[in-house]
Amino acid sequence: MANSNLFQELLDRTEDLRGRLIRSFAAIILVGIAAYVFRDRVLEFIQRPLVDKELIFIHPTEAFFTYIKLSLFVGVLVSAPYLLYQIIQTATPFLSKSERFSKGFVWALFGFGSLFFYSGAAFALLGVMPFALDFLKGISGESLRATFTVGNYASFIMAFTLIFGFVFEMPVISFGLARLGLITRKTLTSQWRIALISAAILAAILTPPDPITQMFLWGPLLILYGLSIVLAGIAESR
Repeated sequence: MANSNLFQELLDRTEDLRGRLIRSFAAIILVGIAAYVFRDRVLEFIQRPLVDKELIFIHPTEAFFTYIKLSLFVGVLVSAPYLLYQIIQTATPFLSKSERFSKGFVWALFGFGSLFFYSGAAFALLGVMPFALDFLKGISGESLRATFTVGNYASFIMAFTLIFGFVFEMPVISFGLARLGLITRKTLTSQWRIALISAAILAAILTPPDPITQMFLWGPLLILYGLSIVLAGIAESR
């Protein structure tokens, strides 16, 4: 009987997870279709960090597939709060086993998770990217003229923006884990050396293989780790 109940519970959770994955995918597609209608404005927006706004394409299908990728990119960005809600709801049966779990805690994760994600994406696109592009073009020398293809430029922008958005979730995750008693501020503080090295490795993995771009992610990672320590302390005291 116990095995039967366990199997049924696993089956129900599998069905629930599948349903949430389908709804999440549908949300991305629907928003992506709407974004494709305004694809020229989307492309114009991501060109803001460029000084000359000049992009080219060198393959007949490059522009078309770039618009498709940009539309899905917008779908992920706009649907991010809904996707986060689905993730939290999937984890709720496990989180509710903790005595410190509450509905207010769930809504705090949802609200601050959405806020930090958009803060990271905006920081990457509007803050870091203009400086990074100017710096990278500046060190290329006067004998080289920077002309980006639309596909490579869009892929670089999308990857950088999403990476920063997800990385900015670190303080929210730390707060949630500390609230549930899974980590402590003391643990995070004592592991700062490991965090320093881990941040450098993560930056090297997630960004293009050049040290300058990696530094643009490594620095914010360390700041976010410090913020995670502060929020973990706040979560413990509540």
